Amino acid sequence: MHRFRPTTSDNGPEGTSLALAEAIKRDYAMGYVFEAVAKAHFEGDFHIANLGEVDRPTTMIGSIDFTKRHGVRLPGGFAGSRPAPPFEVLASPCHLTAALCKDYFSDRSA
Repeated sequence: MHRFRPTTSDNGPEGTSLALAEAIKRDYAMGYVFEAVAKAHFEGDFHIANLGEVDRPTTMIGSIDFTKRHGVRLPGGFAGSRPAPPFEVLASPCHLTAALCKDYFSDRSA
């Protein structure tokens, strides 16, 4: 189970329900939605924010090194990029990564 800090401070029944729902969503996200990248998330190569809100993703922060080594692969037929060649040409894949993620997440939240 993924350790987390609940986003609610209410210790009553509503807060308990929200904390439990968030824990279940985090486990589901790491086990099924982001299964291919869960290891990289746990090892700190990049961070997937708000895993307790897997049904409405808004942010992904990735390391340049991860993008350089693995490129970008997004599900659902969205465009991606291959691993970057030498460091001098890394700026283009980083820009593409940012644009692809922005488009992907904005399409999902609409």
